Amino acid sequence: MREFKVREITVSVPKDEFGPEHVYEVYDQKTQETKGWVVVDNTARSPLDVGKGGTAMYPDLTLDITLRKARIMTWKQVFCAPIGEKSSYPAWGGAKGGIIYDSNLPDAREVLMAWAKALGNYEFAPGKFVIPDKYIFGLDVGLRGWAAQAVVEALGNNPKASTGKPKYLGGIPYDELGITGLGVLESVKVNCPYANVKFKNAAISLQGLGAVGKGFIEHLKKMKKPPRIVAVSDSQGAVYLHTGFDLDKLLMVKEQRGSVIYYNPAQRIEPGEELFLSVDILILSHKEDQITAENVHKVQAKIIGQGANLGITPEAEKFLHQKGIWTLPDFVVNCGASIIVYVEYAGGTTKKGMSLVKKVIGTNSKLIIEESIRQGNPPREVAQKIAEKEVRKAMEERESLHRAHRFYDRNCLE
Repeated sequence: MREFKVREITVSVPKDEFGPEHVYEVYDQKTQETKGWVVVDNTARSPLDVGKGGTAMYPDLTLDITLRKARIMTWKQVFCAPIGEKSSYPAWGGAKGGIIYDSNLPDAREVLMAWAKALGNYEFAPGKFVIPDKYIFGLDVGLRGWAAQAVVEALGNNPKASTGKPKYLGGIPYDELGITGLGVLESVKVNCPYANVKFKNAAISLQGLGAVGKGFIEHLKKMKKPPRIVAVSDSQGAVYLHTGFDLDKLLMVKEQRGSVIYYNPAQRIEPGEELFLSVDILILSHKEDQITAENVHKVQAKIIGQGANLGITPEAEKFLHQKGIWTLPDFVVNCGASIIVYVEYAGGTTKKGMSLVKKVIGTNSKLIIEESIRQGNPPREVAQKIAEKEVRKAMEERESLHRAHRFYDRNCLE
């Protein structure tokens, strides 16, 4: 059994007013080799000072990506309730985990459990441990429901260590249910009238057929007359079919043969070409930095649904806004799983969670679109100002409380 250790580190990039608050590095004690991290970006909005966000596991993961995703989670937690309404659940802060390893390898579970156990044993304050007192585990790129089960097991069968757990552990398996994909679908549907797109007649290109992409398709299938998916990609390649894929057959080919490239009939296209086709809607559900300043001029879609975190760089988003292409920020669009885990943690039902996801993402998407039109500013700029205002307010309230405690302590000592 592997054994890892944890140390808190200072990051080389300068902190800003929001964070990060803590960066925990997980390393192999024998080799001193870094195995991963937990970044706790900002917990001001959390009554218990706890951060929440998924953990990714893939070979080329970096600390920089984990830091950037942790910040996205800080903003995303703000949008886990309808803006302007009081949430029914105590808020979490933004955090993210990362493991440098190939999740497809046979020993990935062992590596994950060693990572989780090290964090579960690291005492950052008397009687307080990184997992679950500072960070609650969740699922991101490379990890599925088996990972949630493994983390619970690694931490002495503690159900509070993770979200996204299987049903038999009292969880809501949001990846299995395609919850993030459901939220992306809801946001895109709200966006369509503003882009002069009739959703039922739309042509869609889908990048990525992991949990988010598959979830998007599963919920699309429930519609009486779903739009056409004309292009789709996975880690092995991309395919195009002008008349649209049979969605059941597409998922079956992926499940049985391991890749969409075996769908027949379909035309093989170059990986990445699916981003730049003449379609109505492009769904990003792969990895970060797919559309950048270097390639954004090739985008032809009218709407881009950001199912992946950091799928479009800020510079590219500004260019898209100038071109009249709609794309709402990732932390508004793909927060379905982040919303439903509040319900899971409180012991609520899947039905209640799914209803909340549709309500929150639909409401917030409409708000950001209409504010973007009113202000003439890009949607990300509008949404980020809202998020920053909420987090800054919580930080000021926390600092006022700390000042009051310090004043009380001084007077007691005197």
